[in-house]
Amino acid sequence: MSYKKPHNLIKITDAASEPITTADLKTQLRIDLTEDDTLLGNWIKMARLYAEDFTRRSFINTTWDVKYDYGFPCQHPIELPRSPLASVTSITYIDTNGDGQTVTASDYNVDTSATPGRIYRDYGYSWPSTQAIENAVTIRFVAGYGSAASSVPQTIIQAIALMVGAMYEYREAMGQIPPLEGLCPAAESLLWMERVLEA
Repeated sequence: MSYKKPHNLIKITDAASEPITTADLKTQLRIDLTEDDTLLGNWIKMARLYAEDFTRRSFINTTWDVKYDYGFPCQHPIELPRSPLASVTSITYIDTNGDGQTVTASDYNVDTSATPGRIYRDYGYSWPSTQAIENAVTIRFVAGYGSAASSVPQTIIQAIALMVGAMYEYREAMGQIPPLEGLCPAAESLLWMERVLEA
């Protein structure tokens, strides 16, 4: 028995930096005060996490585990649920004896140019049988445009800046943590341009 959809998507390591620095954001928003630097930094992260979830992307390289119940998905190729795919670290599974196993890298091919990124079985290879249990298969992969903010598309950086700008402008009326959804239509229009159809 196999499912197309992953049972669970787990972030293993988050981005090492943000797509826009507090200093660059302040320059864009024409903010001269230093008292709000920590707040702005926190809001940059909030806006980035929202934008990543909305677009189904990772912006700065991030490591993920995607887990499948009961066996390898019947979907071929396997489409990974975060883009852009940078690399596949490993494919592991619980075999029919209950032991952990790793699929040899030469038995599958990775397409990082596709959106979403894809994994193909090598010619003549079949995914191995697993125990019929939850989280029977785990694919660890890295998604992101690179390790530097300079690799992130400007549409995404601009959307994050617009969201943080809106939060900063309306912070008194909306409280310390204003909701992001619907807060800035211009930002959401930019994010729609980058949104990936669900894998």
